[in-house]
Order: sequence, then C-alpha cells, then structure tokens
Amino acid sequence: MRSRASSADSIDGLDFDDLIFPGDEGELMHDSTWHSTIWKPTRDALELPGFTTRHLRNFGARQFLEAGATIEDLRKLLGHQDIETTARYLTTDDDRLSSLTERVGESRRESLRRRSVAGDVSR
Repeated sequence: MRSRASSADSIDGLDFDDLIFPGDEGELMHDSTWHSTIWKPTRDALELPGFTTRHLRNFGARQFLEAGATIEDLRKLLGHQDIETTARYLTTDDDRLSSLTERVGESRRESLRRRSVAGDVSR
C-alpha cells in the first residue's frame, strides 16, 4: 500500500475502482488511515496483538512459493529490485524440511516398488 494519495487516474496500471480499501471518497487510502481503520480493529478482533502486516506479507509470499512460484515470480510480486531481498523468503523450518524429506523418501520407495514389479531393479 502506498503512503501518499495521488490525483492520478491510476497506480501501476490499476484504476482507483480496483482498490480493495478505497478512502471515503474512492481515493487511495493513506497507510496510517488503513492501519487505524482496517488493520488494527481486525487484528484486535482476532486477538492477534503482535501480528503485523509484515507477517501477512511473509505468509502470502510463502503461499506463492508453496504453490510453485519461482524466486523471480516472487521478486516481481513483492516489488523487490534485488533478488537477494527476495531470497530471504526461501528459508524453511524443520517441520517443512522433515515433511519434504519424507515425501521424497515415499516417492523413491514407490518408484523402486514399480520397477521391481516390472522386473527392472537395475536403477
């Protein structure tokens, strides 16, 4: 979300009619207004006092990665100039790594099972 309202007819190719959270008169909403009228009341109602918009951005980026987005896709989506900034989103946690390792093992076992049934265990 941009921090300054603009009198232009569009932002990055989007018309103001495309805004999810327009201001009272349909204009671009200032960040401070969005935080006080949309973000904080929603966050407080969900009893997530420490949850920030950064957490939301990180969650969204990870969802795109899990759906198969490349690092270049993610760089463009997040508006990063430097791929190194985007690379920060590529970290993993132990549970995810364990799950991926198990899935690779299952896939390998299934492949070996199919080959042994077909009589080809040389690979």
